[in-house]
Amino acid sequence: MRVVVVGAGQVGHTVVKSLAEAHECTVIDIDQTRLEAVSHAYDVRVTRGSGTRRETLLEAGVADAELVLACTSRDEVNLVTAMLARRLSSARTVVRATGTDYLEAWRAGDLDVDLLVSTAFETASAVERVLHVPGARHVDFFARGEVVVLGVDVRGATSTRLAGRPLRDAGLPAASRVVALVREGRRTVPAAHE
Repeated sequence: MRVVVVGAGQVGHTVVKSLAEAHECTVIDIDQTRLEAVSHAYDVRVTRGSGTRRETLLEAGVADAELVLACTSRDEVNLVTAMLARRLSSARTVVRATGTDYLEAWRAGDLDVDLLVSTAFETASAVERVLHVPGARHVDFFARGEVVVLGVDVRGATSTRLAGRPLRDAGLPAASRVVALVREGRRTVPAAHE
């Protein structure tokens, strides 16, 4: 997949790290030092300039891109970049927002971007999810909240009803399924007697 990443700061660099091996990435940033760092670390093309400029996006190949990720530290730059990219290509657009100011406008369909990810909202949501599940080390929701994936450390004091018992005797909710156990760093699919 052809991907254009706008912003080579910490978030952009992390995005490139996860995508560069399997996808054809071009990175845009105004800072030459950041571009050099990302181009030395990964097999990517780089374009120096602002993602808010039509010429820069076209030079970076946005017309042929399938995905544009706008992840600078400035929300307004990310929004303008993504909306301009939508005019120049058929690429899907993802915007990083540092706050929640634009979240409601995006949800209402007022912003012409495919996905807006609010780091502040995601952080708050993650904290809230973990707080509502005692003993949970990780909580994710899928299928509009119908599927919940929990990571629980059974060695913790809050999970004594699980420690040292077979799963069939653990008193888990009837609709729940344990899909993996990790013991001494090894992941296994559990049997009922475990």
